[in-house]
This record gives sequence, structure tokens and C-alpha cells, in this order.
Amino acid sequence: MQSIYGYKKIEETIKKQLDYEKEKFRRRIKGKESKFLFVLLQSLNYLVGNKIFIERNGLMDKVDIPIYRLFLSIKAMLDTILQQRISAVQMVSNEEFLDIFSILKEHLKIGFLSQMLYIQKTYPVHSIKVRNGEIIEARENSSELYAAFQGWVDAASLDSDWINWYFNRFQEKRVKVGTLLRKEFRKTYHLELDDLTSISEYLKDISENHVKKIKWSVSTTPFLYIKRKKLEKEFLKHMSQRDTQKWFKLLEYRRRRDLYKSPLIPLKFNGKKVYTLITWVFTPSNHFWGALIADMLLDYLKLSARGKWAAQYGIAFQNYVDEKLDDSKLSIINLGSRKISVYDHPEIQPWLDN
Repeated sequence: MQSIYGYKKIEETIKKQLDYEKEKFRRRIKGKESKFLFVLLQSLNYLVGNKIFIERNGLMDKVDIPIYRLFLSIKAMLDTILQQRISAVQMVSNEEFLDIFSILKEHLKIGFLSQMLYIQKTYPVHSIKVRNGEIIEARENSSELYAAFQGWVDAASLDSDWINWYFNRFQEKRVKVGTLLRKEFRKTYHLELDDLTSISEYLKDISENHVKKIKWSVSTTPFLYIKRKKLEKEFLKHMSQRDTQKWFKLLEYRRRRDLYKSPLIPLKFNGKKVYTLITWVFTPSNHFWGALIADMLLDYLKLSARGKWAAQYGIAFQNYVDEKLDDSKLSIINLGSRKISVYDHPEIQPWLDN
């Protein structure tokens, strides 16, 4: 067993292991990429709560791991195939579908390592233990603090109740910072923020309608595919031909792009060129609009809207918590205005030290 210290060396170790797992997956699916692509696209639309259930003509299989890690695993495997410039989708029989799905379950470690790499970049651990090239233990500088919040953070990142509450009550048009956001979105992407809102709502409606369909029809293909002409026609209702083409360049998934921001994957299905739209980007929560805005504010630290947006987001979350507490009928009022001091609660001192 080997101990590795220093956040950069640890990051390199995790990345090396992740690359190894991806290569192992590539070798496993060689020659069958189009079939695996079909099963992965189908699987994304079978997500239910914190699990993924696959049921086809009486045959059933499932995965029961933290939903965020499952997302990362499926996305990493999807990226691995698409980065090889493989876009043809080949349908499979029910039995072969479940056989392929069982193979995918053997490679979910990709998701664990992807999550670990993300955490290491945002909340670095200071030491890890490795045995036979595999990470067996990671220690944070403040492990108790991270352990206390990790579950909440993972759950909140996919909590449709909070995300939908936020965007329904706190849309950019009603925010004081809206004018700044419009100006800086135009400066960053050379596109209009109102067009982003229109596109987001349109793709969300398509996704929700499709998800309703597949719940009631076993014959419907669970992944949604759509022709470019139909999308172009809708986009042109809101913007110029030039901006429509610029939006397509931004929305099309390519190597190293984020599926949340580029949810249109060019495919060949039944001999036709189509886009598949990743519905879970839009439903049960609409991540698309927020992903573009959040990344703009995180990537460009000098934007004047950044601090104001963060403050408004914090106020919104405080209001959300107050509303939920009110709904629960608990005897707690205006939690956001409460002060918790070390004098009254000495047990919080270790967390303050970290």
C-alpha cells in the first residue's frame, strides 16, 4: 500500500486511474459501440428517483447507487463513445439490452472516479492511500465537515423541488441583476439572453411531453430524437438566421463539451441524421439555463453581475427554506436571520477551525 500526499499529485493519481477505467471500458465495447450507445441513451430516460429501473417485456434490472454518481457514470461512458466519433445507433433485442446493461453496471466506477476528481479540484483532500493502482482511502483536511454536508450537497444538486421553485419565483427578468446579465451574456456568448430563455422553455416542453409519452407507451423509443429543420423553424420565430446558426454551434454536443450546456447529440438513427435531446437536462429540473449562466459567472470572475447574482441566489435560498419550514408547521421562524454563536453552541468550534 502506498500513501500519496499533495493535492496536485493526488489529482494526477485520480485522473490516471479514471483514464485507465475509461480505456478498459473502450476495450470492452469495441465493435459494439453503436449498440452500447443505444442502451446508454435508453437508460438515461429510465431514471426514477434515486435508482435506475430497466424493464422490457417482463424482464427487469436495476442500479441502486447515489443518483449523482450514476449520472456521472452514464455521462462518462456516453462521452467515451461519442469522443470516438461514433454516432450511429443500433437497436437491440430485449435480452441483448439487459446483457449490455449488466456490462455497464460493471463500469460504474467511472462515475465514482469522475466525482472524486471533481471534488479534488474544488475541495482538495490532502492524502490518499493506493493499493495495486487503486485508491482505497482518501482523507480530507476537515473530513467531518465534508462528511456532514456531502449528502446534502449531492441531493441539492438534483433536487427538482428546489430548482423548480427557484426558477419559477426567481426568473432573471424579475431580478435586479437582469440588465447586467443580459449585457454580459451578450458580451460573453455574442447572443441574447432572451433567446436562451425561449430555447430553454421550448426544449423543456419537448422533453416533458416526451417523458409523459414513454410512461404510457411501451412502443415509444425512450430517448427523444428530432430533426434539425424542426428546431430551426422554432428558433427562427425568436431570432435571426445568423443567431440560429450560432445557437446550433453552441447547443451541439462535441468532444469535451458539457451535456448540460450542449444537450443536442448528432446521431444516425434508422438511416437518418437526427439530434437526440438529453431530456434529463430539462426534466424533472431545467438545468440547461442555469448551467450556461452559472458557468459564465464562474469562468469570468471579473463580471460585475457575479457578486450581485450570488447574493440574490443566497436570498432566494433563504426564502425557500423559510417557506418550507412554514409548510412543515415547525415552530421555527425566519431561519435565515438567526445567529448561531460559539458562546451558545461550543460544539461548532471544530468546524469553525476548519
